Amino acid sequence: MAKVKLLMMFTCLSLFSACADRESEQPEVKAKIEVVDFMGDTVTLTQPAKRIVALAPHIVENMFSVGAGDQLVGAVEYSNFPPAANAIPKVGGYEKTNIEAIVAINPDLIIGWDTGNSHAALRRLRELGFTVYVDQPDSLHDVAKSLRDIGQLTGHADKAELVASSYLNQLAAFESANSNKPKLSSFYQVWNSPLQTISGNHIISHTIEICGGVNIYADEFAVAPVINIESVLERDPEVI
Repeated sequence: MAKVKLLMMFTCLSLFSACADRESEQPEVKAKIEVVDFMGDTVTLTQPAKRIVALAPHIVENMFSVGAGDQLVGAVEYSNFPPAANAIPKVGGYEKTNIEAIVAINPDLIIGWDTGNSHAALRRLRELGFTVYVDQPDSLHDVAKSLRDIGQLTGHADKAELVASSYLNQLAAFESANSNKPKLSSFYQVWNSPLQTISGNHIISHTIEICGGVNIYADEFAVAPVINIESVLERDPEVI
């Protein structure tokens, strides 16, 4: 009888061990990373991106801010802050995205800029199978979303949350400090030939507002309208 009990005990232990071994052999299920970009598109990754191309200088700066600068394998012209960004291989500039260079780099994430990149180029990159997140911070408050989204996509969510929260606190303090100051009509010149400014749909216009200014071209439909000197004189800005 004792031998039968021992045999049953060993059988149970063997079955338990086999089940435990099978469970340990099961592949680990990793949670997907999902964020909604500024265009309303859901961007999905199976793991944090390790090889990233940033198609705007401000995106490069935000990448470094959240601790993901080392994951950049491609950037565009004028991506020069922080200084370490100068060493990142360039894959184009404002007017042209070098799709061939991006394909050669083979990133696992591309972060583009809606008003700064060719929509055709971004569409082509998607057609080639690349994961594309489109950034478009139209106000200073939108910068916090950019930081948080980049943090999620690159595996630096905790650092990104700290940076975004600190940024929003500083922004709120700045807005409060300037809220009761007299408003000065302001003209912001983007380019001289042709003479170009920005409308109220641009983040620069929001910056002017919280500094106590009023953008005299805030009512323009185009984001960066071309104007003339006569128009500027007619609107008579106090600050240029």
